[in-house]
Amino acid sequence: SSLHPPHPPSPPPTTTPTPPPPTLKPTFAHCLVHLSKPQSNDVFLDPMCGAGTILIERAHAERYGYLLGGDLSVDAIQAAHANIGRKHHPRQLFQWDAQFLPLSHRSVDKIVCNLPFGKQIGEKTEISTLYRQFLKECRRVLKPTGRIVLLTTQRSTLNHLLRQGKPFKVTQQFPIDLLGQRAWIFVCQPGGER
Repeated sequence: SSLHPPHPPSPPPTTTPTPPPPTLKPTFAHCLVHLSKPQSNDVFLDPMCGAGTILIERAHAERYGYLLGGDLSVDAIQAAHANIGRKHHPRQLFQWDAQFLPLSHRSVDKIVCNLPFGKQIGEKTEISTLYRQFLKECRRVLKPTGRIVLLTTQRSTLNHLLRQGKPFKVTQQFPIDLLGQRAWIFVCQPGGER
């Protein structure tokens, strides 16, 4: 199928992993999923899925066509496998770099992602580079009728990148209090030229 990366999915964990910190609370994940306007035939992607909280909330929200998740961290993928268990099919989890998604063009209906915060990965320039390449990949794999919901503490960086080249049209943007710090939710649709 055109959705599958060229390598097999990572095997389920043999031991119970510890979820990688920080893990998004299910209530926030539910809110993000709701903003994506779930449909019963969605191919739904969380490209930086961590322990799988967003994927689990999407599975609970409504029927779906396919759940896809991935993360750079092997520990995160193992935690996601453990948290999701044998439920919620069809779905696949992969270890990958979200800056280079091994997915076909225009193959995903909804993307929901808790983006890394500056405190998690380092310098502001690293965040900007990561976000820029990530947005480029999201634009490539998202269908023209798709929707993307992003959670970040890096509002100015994300706003700046969304204005450059206009990869997405922001339809909603609002603040939330997340773990004692100000974060922002962006709801977007494809915009501009591909």
